[in-house]
Amino acid sequence: EDVVLATASAGGAFPSRPGLDAPGPVVAGGSAGAGGREGLVGGEEGEVSAAPLEVAEAEESQLGLTRVQRVLVQEGLSSLGHDVGAADGVFGRRTRSGIESYQRGKGLAGTGYLTVELSEALQALGKEARGVRLREKEEARAEAEHRKREADDAAFARANELHTESGYREYLSSYPSGRYASEARALLKEVTKPEWAPGKKFRDCSGCPELVVVPEGSFLMGSPNSEEGRYDHEGPVHRVTIARPFAVGVHEVTRGDFARFVSSAGRSMGNSCWVYEGEGWKERTGRHWQSPGFGQTDGHPVVCVSWDDAKGYVEWLSRETGKEYRLLSESEWEYVARAGTKGKYHFGSVLSSSRANYDGNEGGTVPVGSYSSNAWGLHDVHGNVWEWVEDCWNEGYRGAPSDGSAWESGDCSLRVSRGGSWVVGPGNLRSATRGGGLTGYRDIYVGFRVARTLD
Repeated sequence: EDVVLATASAGGAFPSRPGLDAPGPVVAGGSAGAGGREGLVGGEEGEVSAAPLEVAEAEESQLGLTRVQRVLVQEGLSSLGHDVGAADGVFGRRTRSGIESYQRGKGLAGTGYLTVELSEALQALGKEARGVRLREKEEARAEAEHRKREADDAAFARANELHTESGYREYLSSYPSGRYASEARALLKEVTKPEWAPGKKFRDCSGCPELVVVPEGSFLMGSPNSEEGRYDHEGPVHRVTIARPFAVGVHEVTRGDFARFVSSAGRSMGNSCWVYEGEGWKERTGRHWQSPGFGQTDGHPVVCVSWDDAKGYVEWLSRETGKEYRLLSESEWEYVARAGTKGKYHFGSVLSSSRANYDGNEGGTVPVGSYSSNAWGLHDVHGNVWEWVEDCWNEGYRGAPSDGSAWESGDCSLRVSRGGSWVVGPGNLRSATRGGGLTGYRDIYVGFRVARTLD
């Protein structure tokens, strides 16, 4: 083949560019092998059909392409299947080869350099390809997020099913910032508490009363002579020691709680209850736990229940759950009502209508939990309804048990009640106040609260 010597003319310029369809020049001294056609663009090995790179660049300079536009051209070529290498805005041999192939595919001369029309067409293809890639990337990201959420959901569901320390720790290890991380940390804290940690709340069944664990400890039971409103049977003050934690109802037993017992056990509750009318108390037929004479819902404390009824309820609940439910002893009741305090009430020495339901202000009971709890999580230990406890009646504490157990001697036809009610005044709501009644006595201001011995 012909050889063009790389010699300058008189003006110092290289020979003029050959025609578009003519073979390009070969630099003198170049090898005839694979590297012998450097600086050229072309298709197949050994074929030279397009302008040299420097010529192509010179032809395109008039287009004023920016780097971004050149990258778009390369991306347009790539979208058509041409291998242009990295889309970096530098038009090397592969990019030029791609331009030439694109030209020939359009029936044009394969020059390997761009015109305005070709540049705009390839840039448009590049933009389209870029949009497709962005959509695919977004779809892939959304799909990855969806899979991640599904995996997160499944992992937390497994942890909840196990409900163990290792289960929640495994979840948090895999998903430290997961959708359920805060909830998992709270549950981990719950399951790693000692089994009967003070303050732990639980239910033994879906229809069981909510219970809270109270700690072991000791306290001074009764009222000192200096306490305003005290009665003689509230003394002498004596120390009682509770050796083990136990659980106690967060609320008084509700009408809804008691209804499940009546229905399941088939207990007869009669059709009369003591009510206050006019100037005194009288037993009225047609008044009972479902219709005490004032409005109630299933969330109110049950009333018109006797000590015998309360005992029947805890015995039934023990059978239903296989756990030891019972009434509180009198000393246990005062211990949990005080919750570590020593004053007239667990909140201090002054009572107000924002603290308890008393003195007939509400015209009846209010839903349990309507007022703030004491420090151990018990609601309504002052007011709303008197609460039956296990103990027989005794006029004072001489000879009373000091270990928290119930006093099973004395006048056992009468049983103790504690806490005051919606009917009575502030003096009868004190932590040390004692009341009582016959075991079969039902009236509109007496209910009860349960305790459970822990395993």
